[in-house]
Amino acid sequence: MASHSCKPEKRTRELLSAEVAGELVLLDSERKRAFALSPTLSLLWKHCDGAHTVPSLAGIIARKTGQEVKEADIWVGLKKLQKKRLLEGKFEIPEELDVRSRRRVLKSIGLGAGALVAMLLPTPAQATTCFPAGHPCTAATSHTCCTLLCNPVTNQCL
Repeated sequence: MASHSCKPEKRTRELLSAEVAGELVLLDSERKRAFALSPTLSLLWKHCDGAHTVPSLAGIIARKTGQEVKEADIWVGLKKLQKKRLLEGKFEIPEELDVRSRRRVLKSIGLGAGALVAMLLPTPAQATTCFPAGHPCTAATSHTCCTLLCNPVTNQCL
């Protein structure tokens, strides 16, 4: 799909989302995984509504972060989201864009490496021996939460 006509759309089916300490956490009940997105990657995912093109997404992210964002930056972020099945449909990065040389820059704005962390969700058997959402926890005891996620602000299981 050409860069001017690609209008990525986030997947919402079987996904729950929650804001935790400035990061968006997506719980994928279909694949039994959780994903923590950096603030910048969260912005990108939230604006993938099927109405915005890649150039308009670059403008939105640039305005909201106050940093220069190019189309190649958006493509790298979109590929990251697509790889984890957080977007609908498939697309290819246009060949004319050099995305490999941008990886170092992307790390600093939150669209590159480390911007998305995946976690396994517990099995039903594990879930019966864990604490539900709202139970007190700490970062050291987050493994006792059913989602394996502890909100560091409220010290409660998510």
